[in-house]
Amino acid sequence: MRISAPTGKIQRSIELGLFEGDRLNKLVLDDLGFFVVKDLIESERCKELASLYSNLYTSKSLVRSPKHSTEVKVDSNQEFEDVFRNDSFSRLWKKLFNGNVGLSFVRLLSKSADSPSAVILHQDI
Repeated sequence: MRISAPTGKIQRSIELGLFEGDRLNKLVLDDLGFFVVKDLIESERCKELASLYSNLYTSKSLVRSPKHSTEVKVDSNQEFEDVFRNDSFSRLWKKLFNGNVGLSFVRLLSKSADSPSAVILHQDI
């Protein structure tokens, strides 16, 4: 397999911390193909959502997709959907997509100890 990604440039950017920040750097995103926007969701809210996920998964209210062992589709759970409707995400959506964005479904990719498969190819948003 031939890898055509600019791995050297990506490694240097990671070492220098250029790939992340508290607001989107579109130039870095365009150059590297990824950028991590930190702290869009408060730590306490992340803990609440992790606990909710754990409870729903343990109770079998959320189950893995039969198509891939790392995919968990969330059907109509307002708690998870509301994450993407907060002001921080709204400002980010407008910068990325120049307009309105719809939400069709929420999918979580869960890497559990009992799921040795690689995570499916995806885009993180």
